[in-house]
Amino acid sequence: MQSIENTFKLLFNDEKTTDERKAAFARDMVARLLRPGREPFSSLARKIEGPLAVLEMEIGQGDSSLQRQKSHTRNAHAFLKSFHDGLAADELAIAGALGGYDSNGYQEFFPGGGISEYKEAPLSEVPRLFLRLSTAAQEYSAQLPAALVQRYTAYPEQWKALSETTSQSRKDRKEDLNDVSDARRAVDLACHVAGHGVAMEYPGDVERCKEFVNLSLLLPVPHSTAGPAPATAG
Repeated sequence: MQSIENTFKLLFNDEKTTDERKAAFARDMVARLLRPGREPFSSLARKIEGPLAVLEMEIGQGDSSLQRQKSHTRNAHAFLKSFHDGLAADELAIAGALGGYDSNGYQEFFPGGGISEYKEAPLSEVPRLFLRLSTAAQEYSAQLPAALVQRYTAYPEQWKALSETTSQSRKDRKEDLNDVSDARRAVDLACHVAGHGVAMEYPGDVERCKEFVNLSLLLPVPHSTAGPAPATAG
C-alpha cells in the first residue's frame, strides 16, 4: 500500500539531486511542456520559468563565490610559500647580524633552533609566529637589515588582511548556497504543480505523462559494478 508520505510529498524532489541537475531537469520540463503549444501546458511552463531563472542565476553566483574563495585561498598560500622560500636566507642574515646561531637574538627569532617550526606550522599557528617575528624584528631593528625589519614587522597585518578576506569569501559562499536553497524550493514547487497539471490532463495515462519529464536528469546513472556476463557454451 502506498504511504501517505509518498502520496503528498513534492514530486521530482530528492535531496541527492544537486541544484545544477534540478535546474537542468526543470529547463527540460519547460521545453516538454511547451511542445504541445496549448494550454494548460504553456501556463505550467511559464510558472516554472520564473523561479528557474532565479535558481540558474544563483547557481552562477554560487560558482562565482566559490571561485573568489579559491582565489583568496590561493593568495594566502602563495603568501606563505613566498615567506617559506625566503626563510633560509633570512635565518642566515639574522644569525650573522645578531652574533651567530647561539645568540639570544637568534633564539628569539628561532626558539626551536631553526626554520622548520615555521615551515611545518599549521595555519592556526601562523598569526602567533608572525607576531613573534614582528616583535623580535622591532627589538633588534638597529642590528638587522632595514628591509628585513620592515618586511617582518608587516607580516602580522598582512596575514590578518589575507585571513579576513578569505573568511569573508567563505561567508559569501555560504550565503549564496542558502539563497540557492530558497530558489531550489520554488523550482521544486513549480515542477510539482506542473506534474500534477499533466496528470490531470491525462489521468491514469502514465506513458503519456512520462513524455513531460526526464527523470534521468535528476540523479546520475549508477555505474554497474557487475563484470561481463560469462560466456555460454555454444
